[in-house]
Amino acid sequence: MPGRPRPERVGSLIQEELSQLFVRGLKDPRVRFPTITHVEVSGDLQHATVYVASHGTDRDRLDCLEGLVSARGYLRSELARHMTMKRIPELHFQLDTHFDTSMRVVGMIEGLPDKDEDKT
Repeated sequence: MPGRPRPERVGSLIQEELSQLFVRGLKDPRVRFPTITHVEVSGDLQHATVYVASHGTDRDRLDCLEGLVSARGYLRSELARHMTMKRIPELHFQLDTHFDTSMRVVGMIEGLPDKDEDKT
């Protein structure tokens, strides 16, 4: 695949593998249904920032993030079992707030009156 830079390809592969691990489930009860929105891998392939969206309250989201951080060693070892790379990047988890922002904007747009309603 010469069209995409290697860090981008590795990020896509990490996202796919972690998503599969999340579907199978983690034992930590704090990690409930996280969604990986994207993964950014450094140019030297040593670090990967995993952006995660989670449903629920702010406390639930922080709990999910804490659970992922505590499971990062396990997740990295599982990635090593499934990926054919010499060295698996160090995982860093971040909450992705873009989804929440998008939903707020959609809610605001839906709350606006229709142009047709103004004419009546």
